[in-house]
Formats: sequence, C-alpha cells, structure tokens
Amino acid sequence: MLFRSGASLSLADLLTLNATYSRTDAHWYGVNATGTGPGVRTVGYGLSGSLSAHKIYLERLGLSLPVGFRYNESKSYSEFGAEDIRLSEQESRDSMSLVQGAGIDLALTKSLTRWWLTNLTVDRLTPRLSWSRSFSDSRTATDSSTSLGLGVGYSWSPAARRTVRSWPGLDLQYLPSSLSLAWSRNQTRRWYHEKLTGVSNTNGSGDSRTGQAQLAWQPLNSLNYSLSTARNLKDPYFQGELARRYQLGSEVSRSQRINYSTTLGWLKVVKPSLSAASQYNESHGLAADPQDPPDSLHILNVSNSSNLTVNGSLEVGRWLSKITGLRNKALDDSAEAGTPRWLVARLERLFLKSGGVQASFGRDRSSQASDLVMSRPGMLYQLGLSQDPPGGERFNPLTRDRENLRNSYSLSTSLELMKVSLSLAMRRSDDTIRVGEAANSSRSVTWPEIRASLVGVEKWRLWGKALQSSGLTSS
Repeated sequence: MLFRSGASLSLADLLTLNATYSRTDAHWYGVNATGTGPGVRTVGYGLSGSLSAHKIYLERLGLSLPVGFRYNESKSYSEFGAEDIRLSEQESRDSMSLVQGAGIDLALTKSLTRWWLTNLTVDRLTPRLSWSRSFSDSRTATDSSTSLGLGVGYSWSPAARRTVRSWPGLDLQYLPSSLSLAWSRNQTRRWYHEKLTGVSNTNGSGDSRTGQAQLAWQPLNSLNYSLSTARNLKDPYFQGELARRYQLGSEVSRSQRINYSTTLGWLKVVKPSLSAASQYNESHGLAADPQDPPDSLHILNVSNSSNLTVNGSLEVGRWLSKITGLRNKALDDSAEAGTPRWLVARLERLFLKSGGVQASFGRDRSSQASDLVMSRPGMLYQLGLSQDPPGGERFNPLTRDRENLRNSYSLSTSLELMKVSLSLAMRRSDDTIRVGEAANSSRSVTWPEIRASLVGVEKWRLWGKALQSSGLTSS
C-alpha cells in the first residue's frame, strides 16, 4: 500500500508552512512494474516553508528579507536480511536506514531610492546566505555533509531606454538592457565512515569560490543579444593576462544568444516575416596530459545551434482588388456570363472569402564538438553562421563531432463556405544527421492535410448546448 498526505498553512503574508507524510509498504509496486515490490518499507515526512522576516520591522526601512527553510527525513526497513532470511520486527528496526536533510536560505534586498549614488550601489546589492546538511546512516556506512554558502549579487537595468538616431527611422540603444554580477563562496565539510572496515575519509570537503556575469543588450527593436559566463576564482590554470592581474580565475562556462526578427510591413498585400536565432555554449575542463602526466590540458566542449524561419501570406482577394482596382462595379454586375470581366469578378468574391495562402520555411541546425585542446572556435561558429566542426588538436582522437540539419516547408490555405470552414495544408521536412564521416537522411511529407469544421454549432442548442464544436481532420 502507498499512502501520501500533505497539509499547508498560511498566516497572511508572513509565514507559509507545508508538511508532507508518505508511507510505502514492502510489497507495493506501480502499474508498469513487475514482481512483488522492493521488499523495503519506507516512511518519510518533511516540513518546508518561508518566513517574510521583513514584515516584522525591516519593511519600513525598504528592506526585504525572505527566509526559506526545509527539513525531511526518511526511514527504510528491510523485510529480508542476508541470504534472503526474513527478519523479525525488532531485527528490521535494528537494520533501519536513515536519511535526513535540512537547509535554510535567505536573501536581503533593498528598494530603489531616488539618490543616484545609493541607486547605483547599495540599492542593487543582494547578499545571500545558505546552509544545508545531509546525513545518512545504514548498516554498512555513515555519511554526513554540511555546506555553508555566502554570496553577493548586483543587478542593474536602465530606468528608460537611451537611444540615438543612427539612420532615418533606425534608433540605436547604446545602454545595455540589464547587467548582473554575482560572487559566491561555498564551504563543504564531508565525513564518510565505512562500518565494515572502520575506514573514514573526508573526500568531497573543500572551499570553492565562483563568479558569474550576465549581460543583455537590445541595440535595435528587432535585435537582442545576451551573454553569460561563469568563472572559478580559485583556479590558476589558463588565465589570461587580465584575469591574472586582477585574480579573476579561469572561465568554466560561457553562453551567448542572438535573436533577430522583422516584418516587412510596407508590403500591403504580402507581409513576409523573418526570425533568426543562434545559441553558443562552451564548457571547460582539465585532463591529464598523456605525454606528461603531472601536467594538465585545457579541454573545451562546444556546441552551437541556429534556426531561421520565414513566413509569408498572400491575400489573393485583396491582391485581385489591387490589380483590378480601376474596374467599374456597375459593369461588373452587368457583365455577361463567361466573359473575362465576369470571371474576374467571381474569382474576386470567392477569394475574399478565403484566408489567403500561407507559406513558411524553416531551417534548424546544430552541432557539437568535444575534447578540443586549448582552442576556441572562430567567431563564425560562435555566432551560428557556421556549423563546421572546429579544427585543431583533440584530446581523444576517436571523438566524433555531431551535426543536425532540418529543413521544413509548409503551404496552407483556408476557405469559408456558408457554415463550413475548410483548410488545406501540405507539410514537408528533410532531416540529416551526421556523426563523424557517417550521415543519415530522412524525409517526411504530409499531403494533403484537410480540416473541416462547422461554424456556429453552439447556436444550434443540440442536446442542451452540450455540443459546442464539431471538426474533422484527414491527412
């Protein structure tokens, strides 16, 4: 049997508590599982919540101090011991496995003031403090870990956009949209004891210091750029001259993204839209030099992705009205059946009832390259303009780069005929996956895709308005 319960308590906007309890019998198993269960009875409970400490007094000073806390405990009782011998109730309690966890997080923020000096400094600082502890005990081992983290963050964004006219109708924003910096230090103390051998160790203990930076910039209404980076402030390997001078450590990861979108609104009948995006990621690591084991090599794993989408629609009815706008309506109504004027008038009325013709094209590309030795890809690769794998030495010569490419096409139209709405579409996608020198290609085509729906079904009041819509799809 499986039993779970939970309760929540909220005291205005000051305190929130959440409590959970769960119990799983030894022979309980899920619908998709097989067998008779794990043979372990588990009992667990937890308590978590948040306290708005600033509501007591600090809110008057413009400060905010939310405090989050959590505690959980789980006990497991085995039904069988060594050599699958069934244990008694007391023996099962003596062999109990215990897992505990607790933590506290708090952050202090300040509201913005009007004085420019505090507005740019202390008002934007966010100190953070966190403490967590985990403990586990079983018949074979005891493991405990305690972590204490301290961090400070800084975030800035302009109150209003600052632009300069660089071209007729083109405004350039010269200030970034947002800028954030963060520093954190984490101390971990771990103790592990193996009961069978009596051996203890503190592997996993240590002190780490990291720094992070994020930048977002929207130079144009249609263009966005973002960059984020993380550094290990205690790592002396592979520092640049500037990082060595100011003790900025070594970069461990980087990510940047570019988005661009635009619509050609000056085309009244056909309004094509274009959107493009590119993403670049890299991560850093160390590996022992096989030729000189005491030394280490700087290893990079990089990936990029880009997508391009072009959409366009042609309103055929409006297009016919534009190119035949000099016609006389009285002559159209009196035109003899079968004449060119009569045919154009009938086609115009028909296409005005349609939703036009929509066409789209999309291209998605991505690539991954691993084990690059102290070599960063060029700017074309970082900007997503090239998916060619970077050259240079590889730590593992057997590493194979991966590249994915998908081209997708679609063409659709719709038509309203009295109470029936019809839509017709054609879709196609071509996929290519390349791993090293091997490649695999596939194609998917959907034609025709027909959808029909009845308009205004809810007004018929069928079965007491139970029928709200009706549709039919075939592909």
